[in-house]
Amino acid sequence: MTGLGARHGAAIEVRELTVTVSLTGQRTLDAVDLSLAPGTITGIVGESGSGKTTLVRCLLGTTAPGLVATGRVELRGGERPTELLSASRAALRSGRSQRIAYLAQDPGRSLTPTMRIGRAIAERLPETMSRTERAAAVRALLTSVGLPAAD
Repeated sequence: MTGLGARHGAAIEVRELTVTVSLTGQRTLDAVDLSLAPGTITGIVGESGSGKTTLVRCLLGTTAPGLVATGRVELRGGERPTELLSASRAALRSGRSQRIAYLAQDPGRSLTPTMRIGRAIAERLPETMSRTERAAAVRALLTSVGLPAAD
């Protein structure tokens, strides 16, 4: 995966990302380079077992137990870049909550089919927001990803 997004002004910059199974030495990702531009929505697609989840977990700084990640995964856009493979838990939480988001491969596991999507989103917003602020934030979010924001 080379050349996704634009290197100049990248929100996420990945260089030589290699992930190895610690017990066997088998590589699950081998020298991945990619750049993701700010404000873009990117889908990672591939056949089962191709490393999609492993890659995304590295982008979030949460490499699975038993795997060793090397290379650089840099989240940009804050005061200074955050190197996700070596960042503290606090830095990871800050970066994930304010600069990067992840929608699981199987949204059925994350979404409740009996709850409207607007309500599900509103439940994740800060409790300090008023009902009116929540409704406006939900409408803005739905519109930003190209979905109708009908009440």
